Amino acid sequence: MSERPPSHTLTAFTELDDGKIEIQWADGAVTTHPTSWIRFNCGCAHCVDEWSGRKLLKPSEIPADLRPTVAEPVGNYAVRIAWSDRHDTGYYPLEILRKMPVAPDDWDTYLRGEQAWPDPPTDPDD
Repeated sequence: MSERPPSHTLTAFTELDDGKIEIQWADGAVTTHPTSWIRFNCGCAHCVDEWSGRKLLKPSEIPADLRPTVAEPVGNYAVRIAWSDRHDTGYYPLEILRKMPVAPDDWDTYLRGEQAWPDPPTDPDD
C-alpha cells in the first residue's frame, strides 16, 4: 500500500481565535478557512442532496459562534469533525480539505442571510 503524498498529509489542525481553522500539511503548506466555511462544505447526506448535489445547509443556519468540538483522524484519509451545532456526521477527506477553495469575499452576507446560496446548475438531460 502506498503512502499519501505530503501534500495530502495533515500535520496540524488548529482552531484560531479569529473564527478560523488553520491546517498544516506535511509539505509545509498552510491553509486557513473560516470555521463556518468548513462546516458549510460538509459533504454528508445531511448537508448535501446525494442526487442533485444541492446544499441542504443554508449559510444563515450556521451559528455565529460555531466551533469544532472534536477533530480526529479517520484512518489515513479524512478528518471527522464534530461541531458545536451538534453536527457530527461529517468526514472531510484530506484531499478535499487540501483543495477546498477560499471562502467568497462576501461570505458574511450569506451567513447573515442577506444572500441565498445559489443551487448548482441543473442537468438539462434530467
